[in-house]
Amino acid sequence: MLDHNRQVYCAGMDHQNDFLTSLATAARHGDTVKSIIMQGGKVGNIPKQSFEGFETLENLTLTDLNISHIAPGTFKRLTGLKLLKISKNLLETIPSQLPSSLVELNLEDNVLGLRDNDVNWDSLHGLVNLCRLIMPRNYIRTLPPNVFAKCINLRTLDLSEGSVTTVLSGAFNGLTNLITLQLSHSKLKHIDGAAFTDLQNVKVMNYSHSQMFSITSGIIDKLSEYALAGVEIDLSGNPWSCSCHMRRTKEKLLALGRRNPLSRSMKCQTPPEVHGKRIIMVSMMHFRCVKPKFPPTCCFTNVQIDPNKGTNRNCRAQGLPPPLVKCTAKEDDVLIWNPTPKGRMNFQAFRFFNQGKERVYVSYECFATNSEGIAELKCDYTGNIPQPVIAAGNNVCLMRLLNIIVGLLSSLFMSESVYLTRLSA
Repeated sequence: MLDHNRQVYCAGMDHQNDFLTSLATAARHGDTVKSIIMQGGKVGNIPKQSFEGFETLENLTLTDLNISHIAPGTFKRLTGLKLLKISKNLLETIPSQLPSSLVELNLEDNVLGLRDNDVNWDSLHGLVNLCRLIMPRNYIRTLPPNVFAKCINLRTLDLSEGSVTTVLSGAFNGLTNLITLQLSHSKLKHIDGAAFTDLQNVKVMNYSHSQMFSITSGIIDKLSEYALAGVEIDLSGNPWSCSCHMRRTKEKLLALGRRNPLSRSMKCQTPPEVHGKRIIMVSMMHFRCVKPKFPPTCCFTNVQIDPNKGTNRNCRAQGLPPPLVKCTAKEDDVLIWNPTPKGRMNFQAFRFFNQGKERVYVSYECFATNSEGIAELKCDYTGNIPQPVIAAGNNVCLMRLLNIIVGLLSSLFMSESVYLTRLSA
């Protein structure tokens, strides 16, 4: 089991007992073992005493063992441990009480953060010697402030191919020595502008193939500074929307120039007419911002309204970016909000009598908002109640009935004429 490199290798452990038996056998040479590699099996839980007697251990790899729980303090006495790799398992949180000697911690392919983003970030606070933190393909959704603040010597942070959607302000606080930041192929949608405060020595920032469709002016300003300083920034493969949201980004990319890697990496996904084109090459016309306004057709003019069915209006406010429209209808002085995502409104008309004639009244207000401002629309309409009409199908029946009546009358008239003629004779 112990080879000439003082390494222990075990595979195919079908039960926790096999795991513990293998470790007990290796512990006979515990004072000389430098590396333990265990992979393939169904270990489940790891008891606290599992690695007692391995004080000289430097590298520990536990791969594909269905590990779901590690007792707190299991690795605490491994004071010489430099590499801890627990990959392809079922860990939901980072193991607690890790030794401060760790240089690399690899937790890829687990389920960290699966339950309410509870990752147990506090376990990282004592890792002052940690240089590489590898955690791709997990379920972490949000990076909160100061989670890596005590990892002052961290050089590489890999959170790629995971579920990270949001990076909050201060998430990278303390990472003054970070060189490589990997968040590619993730679900990243938002980065707070103050997230980069301490990234003074970063050389590589990879956010490619994520889900960002726009980026704030604060972020693009900071990324532009990094790009001008020679930092390799990759934003390719994101679904960038070349519209008003990205006007500031377009201006910054123009300032960087066509040869800058940041300018070359960003391509439009929408709208369709510029799909696949580099943002820097797209006309500024696509990045126009227009305050919202309502077309005149949003108010009623010369229409008849059926009070039994209410009324519909198609009212699409204009503007860039496309504004959100909400409308209110007055009913007994109570405002009723009607969200209209597609611009279609339905309001009940109210009956009243004027000079002996029955009339209807409709009153409503609409508001359209986008990043450029607010537009307000007020409409009041008093109209006639439509007169009853006979459906087309009924018209056919009526015409037939009239034809029959006319035919009968004609026959009767002809019969009467014949009778009178005979009497005259």
